[in-house]
Amino acid sequence: MKLKEDVRVLIAEDDFLVGEMIRGEVESLGHTVVGEAPDGQQAVAMTQSLRPDVVLMDIRMPDMDGIEAARRIHRAHPTPVVVLTAYDAPELVAQACEAGVGAYLVKMPGAAEIGRAIAVAIARFDDLMEMRRLNGQLQEEIAERVRIEAVRAQMEQQLRRQERLAAVGQLAAGIAHDFRNLLTTIILHAQMALLRRDLPSGLAQDLKTIMGESLKVSDLVQQILDFSSRAMIKPRPLDLQFFVEDVVDVLRRTLPENVHLTLGVGKEACTVEADPDRMRQVMTNLALNARDAMPEGGELRIEVKRAAIQRPKSRIQDRGSETEADGACRDRAWVCLSVSDTGTGMTEEVLAHLFEPFFTTKDVGEGRGLGLAQVYGIVRQHEGYVDVETEIGGGTTVYIYLPACELEDGEGDEEIGGQRATILLVEQEEGLRQAGRRMLESLGHRVLTASSGHEALALCQSPRWSQGRCRVGLVITDVVMPDMEGKELVQHVRRRNPGLKALGIVGCEVEQATRESSESGFLDVIQKPFSMDVLARAVRRALDADDCEG
Repeated sequence: MKLKEDVRVLIAEDDFLVGEMIRGEVESLGHTVVGEAPDGQQAVAMTQSLRPDVVLMDIRMPDMDGIEAARRIHRAHPTPVVVLTAYDAPELVAQACEAGVGAYLVKMPGAAEIGRAIAVAIARFDDLMEMRRLNGQLQEEIAERVRIEAVRAQMEQQLRRQERLAAVGQLAAGIAHDFRNLLTTIILHAQMALLRRDLPSGLAQDLKTIMGESLKVSDLVQQILDFSSRAMIKPRPLDLQFFVEDVVDVLRRTLPENVHLTLGVGKEACTVEADPDRMRQVMTNLALNARDAMPEGGELRIEVKRAAIQRPKSRIQDRGSETEADGACRDRAWVCLSVSDTGTGMTEEVLAHLFEPFFTTKDVGEGRGLGLAQVYGIVRQHEGYVDVETEIGGGTTVYIYLPACELEDGEGDEEIGGQRATILLVEQEEGLRQAGRRMLESLGHRVLTASSGHEALALCQSPRWSQGRCRVGLVITDVVMPDMEGKELVQHVRRRNPGLKALGIVGCEVEQATRESSESGFLDVIQKPFSMDVLARAVRRALDADDCEG
């Protein structure tokens, strides 16, 4: 503040006579004495109530000395302070400055000395307040920079995590196609061998073991593809309430008796666009993870209800910018599937890595760390979000948010007929090609094989196989081939045979590739590895379907 002619002064002095003398000197300067405090405690209180422009305070007072009183005034009610001391001691001066005192006087000061000290104290106080303001701004800037750096570090960490996930996903996608070719060959040959009536019983058991282990390997590949969002899904309108009830019935038979499973469903329809097989995998993985978190047993609750959310709360979602997520959530209705347990809960460190592939808190040999990573990938592929609430010793709840949709009447499987036809099987892997040929022939079909698109095109255009009783009626082709993709082959063949039917086979295709295959005229797309039953049913449905229009 600027010094004015009438300064309001509070005098803090325990000696009444000295206080009256100081009052006289202050009033002779034209200033106003607003009060007199006999000790430090009252000086602090009167400063708050009277709001003086300056405080003249004795450095030695009972109950609380002037330095401590000045310190408290400076913290709680910033006001210029001038201390009066009987001794000009350097150590007292240093303590007074540290307490925020603006000036000091040696008793007994005259009016002119008091006036100068008041002016100096007020001027220094203004400087001090400006420094405090600037320091506050600086602290705010530092805090903002720290926050920005923390956000940047978190984003970089998420980016590195996504790069690791992408690398694993890319590796999985690169090998899955060839890997599933081999698995399909093994499974089909084993199934064909099991059909032999003269098969020794011991060998039959060995073949069943081969098939079982091959399917386990296929499941492992599926888990990797799920978390990398490169698996093929077949979504359809699904009433999640009825679906979850069916899954819960199965879980009740598989969970230990000391785990009490309950189900809660809302009153509103909870229909989502989802792949039933993948959602069943999500629920199974979450239930098993909850079981492992309750080694001594506990409560497991699964709930399904409509959710009205602004945006998911999860700190572990890498869903792009907050603005994009907010907009997406505001524009859509949601269905929430939650799985809660009363288990051990998780630390912040475990929560931060919860959905990373190969991360597990289990001992070696007890888990691969892919279950929850698979859940995350499946939910993300369904355009959903994952959120987690957990507390050490207080259990964990995993929330799955999926976009709601209107329920539509589902179409059941068509009746399977018994047509026989000439089938062209196009597959570049010789082992799989021969296994598929044998299986189709065992079903009574005439089978042609080709190892490439160009070879298949030549066969279809040959007069022997394009006319009369030998006319090709169904093409089963690998969707991804090096020389000519499956959809391109089908388009070429249909120019000569518009009614030709086609099935696609994929080893590792994302949803977009599957959709493109459907748009190219494939009646169905089969994912490797597949069993004889799966291929046989797909073939029969294709042959019984209405003729293609080309």
